[in-house]
Amino acid sequence: MRITEGDRSAAMQLGISTVVILVIAMVMIGAGISFIRTIFSSGEQVITKSVPSEDLTLDASANNPLDVSKTQIKAQQGTSASLQVGVYNYKNERVNATAYLDECKNSSDKSYDDFNVVATQKTLETGTTGGWNLLFNLPDDASTQSPFVCKLQVNASTGGNSNGDVFTRSQDLIIRATG
Repeated sequence: MRITEGDRSAAMQLGISTVVILVIAMVMIGAGISFIRTIFSSGEQVITKSVPSEDLTLDASANNPLDVSKTQIKAQQGTSASLQVGVYNYKNERVNATAYLDECKNSSDKSYDDFNVVATQKTLETGTTGGWNLLFNLPDDASTQSPFVCKLQVNASTGGNSNGDVFTRSQDLIIRATG
């Protein structure tokens, strides 16, 4: 069998075509992976925006900017109790929101500041809802001074404002500690 010049040319063309097809296939696979990755990352943002808070039963909105799961908490002293809070950012700017207890008083109208509230700071975009699952630690002596009326505060602030405060929302909360 003898190889002629035309056969060599055909073999070379076949090799170049194969390389070109492989390069095009790799580019298409890369573009497909990039497209799928973009779709899934934007889907995560859409889902995050559509879930209003940590608890789906809370419905903080423009008409109800602060929503709490309950206004009375009953727990044994020396233990923890939880409360779910949702807040709506109705301002035209991104804010950092924090939830805390303020102005706690017992039935004798004495201030009581021994509640430890555990909550993280949330960043809320314009027109979005954020939520917390607040954890209250009731001190060991809480039952002797129970019940308490506290003000649950959510303070939203930003560095762009002159004093930093954008809005504050509050809700009265009754805490009953048992022995």
